[in-house]
This record gives sequence, structure tokens and C-alpha cells, in this order.
Amino acid sequence: MAPSLMWEGASRARTETPICTSCHTLLAKLLAKQELQMTLLKQAVGIYIHHGIHDLIFNIVGTYETSQDASFNKITRSLQELQQNDLGVKPEFSINLSRAKRELSQLNQQTSPLLKMLCLRRVLLTATQTPRRTMNIEAVSADDLLSVVLYLLVKTEIPNWMANMSYMRNFSFSNSSKNELSYCLSTFEAAVEYINLGKLQNTCSVTGELSDKALFKERMSLLTQNMATPIYCLFEHIANGNEAKVEHLLSEGEGDEDVRMCHPLCSCDLCDGHLSGRLHDLSIVTPFSRDDRGYSPLHAAAICGQAQLIDLLVNKGASVNATDYHALTPLHLACQRGFQGVSNTHALNAVSISSLEPGS
Repeated sequence: MAPSLMWEGASRARTETPICTSCHTLLAKLLAKQELQMTLLKQAVGIYIHHGIHDLIFNIVGTYETSQDASFNKITRSLQELQQNDLGVKPEFSINLSRAKRELSQLNQQTSPLLKMLCLRRVLLTATQTPRRTMNIEAVSADDLLSVVLYLLVKTEIPNWMANMSYMRNFSFSNSSKNELSYCLSTFEAAVEYINLGKLQNTCSVTGELSDKALFKERMSLLTQNMATPIYCLFEHIANGNEAKVEHLLSEGEGDEDVRMCHPLCSCDLCDGHLSGRLHDLSIVTPFSRDDRGYSPLHAAAICGQAQLIDLLVNKGASVNATDYHALTPLHLACQRGFQGVSNTHALNAVSISSLEPGS
């Protein structure tokens, strides 16, 4: 072959090699982008489908897990006096636990396994951030993370943990065990199992009942963290059983023109319209006022076991079928906490039973 032709062939080979490498790199990027887009598309489809069938599926799962949830709730109720120090929660994580609890309280509002796992991820991210730095969840030691999750499980009122765990594990479209969401789910599952095995029973000093001061502290921690609002003052008097103060605060909230309802327990559109303006006025408290958890004064009386205040609140117009952000009525809360005096109250039972009758 002539030298000139050999030189030309070598030059062509040198120029074609980087072109092929560039094409390969570009193709790899396009495939990676397509894979990411396909993953996002699959997640979107999963959320859309689950949202449409969530109530049906989740109710069935809840029915299967009813006995397990009841057992778990019984254990967590016995652990309510545990504090962060008892569980070994580090001081740098304590500052964000209230925010993490509020985030976790939104779990039952999520309508797909992916959204629920994203909620758990937000909870852990919120709880483990320190004032000095932002930490990756997987960078937190297992012991530190377990302490935080145990505290949140005990202190956050979610009555169907077992149903949520089963729903997320069994109905998720993404079965990868290597991503951060699966790590978060596994962490909560491990903490639930830790509690179910009775590992916290030795930590909790069993005294039979809490002292009056500890009981009052427990009651108020379940109701609100905002101590500056009128609703907090009302809940404080309810928790303390101060009937005169409760009636006085509710009387101050009554305007010059009374809200006339069809009957004290009515929730028709007309009555709701009359009440709508007052429901959102934070400067006054009424029987219909709510805190950031959706608790009404009647919820507060039920969860604190103040049976003598139930009739007062109902006579003031409080709705016994009002639900909090977990779809729980005052009767639900009283039964969960074991307050038979409240759960046997005629005012709560009469309407709750009638609401189950056909045509109601």
C-alpha cells in the first residue's frame, strides 16, 4: 500500500475513535434519563391508581390487622410516661421531635404506599437534622435512629400502625430494598417489632398509675404544643376538669347573636354555613374550635377522661360525631384511652349509635 494511503487510513481511524466514544457517552446519558423518567412515570401511575382504590384496600388491610393493632396500642398506652432520656434520644435530635410528630400525624392522610413511605422519610429527615448540619438518614447510627423512632411511635397517636406497615410493604409497586424509602420503612418496622417484643417494658417503671402532675403533663402533651393560643387555655382547663372556667371561656366566645342551629347536633349545610365564620377565628374559642391536630373541645374532654364536661360541651352545641385529622371521634379516643366513664356517657353513645342506623 502506498505510504500516502496508509497515512490517510491512520488519520481517519484517529478521528473516528473519539466520535464513537462520545456517541456511547451520549447514549448512556439518554438511557439513564429515560430510566429516570420511566421510574417517575411508574411512581405517578402507582399514586394515581392507589388513590382511587385506597379506601377499599386500606380498610381490608385494617380489618386483617385489627387484633395486631389492638395489641400494639395496648403496649404503647402503657409506655406513655417514657421520656426522651429514658429512650436515649440525643439532645441534638430533641429540638425537632415536635415537628417530626406533627409530620408523622399526617401518615393516615396519605393515599398510597409511596406517599406513606415519603411521609416516613420526611419524619426521619425532620427528626435527625441538627442546628449545625444536615445529615443523611443512613449516616445516623442505627441506635440513635431507633431511639428517635421508638419515641415517635410511642408519643404519636396513630391507632393503626400494623395496618400501615402491612399496606406499605405489600402494596408498593417498587420492591427495591436498596433505596432510602425502603430503609425508612425497615427502620419503622424494626422499631414496631422492638416494641411488640416487650423490649421497652423494662425501661418503663410500672407504677400502676401516674401521679397527678405526670398525668396532667401527659394529657397536655397529647393536646397541643402551642401555649399562646386561646384554644390551649381552653384545653388546659378541660384537662384539669375546671368546669367553671370552661363554661366561662365558651360563654366569652358566644357573640351577641347566637348561632341558631336546627338542633345542637346538626351538621347540615345551613348550620355549617352559620358556623363557618367562627370556626376559623383564632381569637375566640367555641365548642367547634380546633387545634392543629383537629381536636375539638369534646375530643379534649374525651382523651383526658373528663366525663363531667361531656354534657356541658354537648349542651353548648359540640358535635359528638366530629372527627380529628385521623378520622377519630371523641368516643374513639375515650375507648382507646380506656376511659369507661366517658365512653359510657349517654350523650356520646346515643348519637354515635344512631349515626350507624340506615338513613342517618
